[in-house]
Amino acid sequence: MSTNALATRGRPKNEAATTQRRDDILSAAARLFAANGYAETKVDNVARSLDIGKGTIYLYFKSKQELFLAAVEREIRRLTDTYEANKNAHENPIAQMISDTSTYLGFFQKNPHVAELIMQERAAFPGQGSRMQSAKNNPMLEPARDAIQELIDEGYVREMPLEELIEILSNLLYGIILSDTLRKDDLDLDELSRSILNVLLVGVTTKRARDEWGLKEA
Repeated sequence: MSTNALATRGRPKNEAATTQRRDDILSAAARLFAANGYAETKVDNVARSLDIGKGTIYLYFKSKQELFLAAVEREIRRLTDTYEANKNAHENPIAQMISDTSTYLGFFQKNPHVAELIMQERAAFPGQGSRMQSAKNNPMLEPARDAIQELIDEGYVREMPLEELIEILSNLLYGIILSDTLRKDDLDLDELSRSILNVLLVGVTTKRARDEWGLKEA
């Protein structure tokens, strides 16, 4: 065996380039799956969009299903990283929750294809989990749970089933993500977040309405 061949065989892989190539594939796949659907998107389509051979993609992912699920995981990780970067920015728990909600919704506003991917995953692979549909699988809601529990403990929020409150918040956010709300050009995310928490934590009725209609606090 020649010296050059030995040198080539023994040369360490460029891990940064390998990682970047994988990320590029996942980024392209995420947008194509979101735009065209899981069934209609072929591995060939992803390869052509990157001007690479299909075989290159199979070096990283064994199948289209593995590619799709990895693309969803990448987007969830990006969401989590975005959210984590905003944690503990405020001492006031309500201000932090408003900021967290705005950051969370802002991610989907900038990346609308992610909501489409999550819906496709639920339809094509229901056994993979509920992602944003479930409060326990939502990366934003653990800090929100802690913040609301702190408010209950300190007497600012009345005693009530915390998990029910968190599930309602989760459903509100998921509904907004799937609606056209985030596509509005003049949308103020902080104001929207404040309104969401106002409805959730304060409610919409006056004392007069609660008295006349017999609405109970507990």
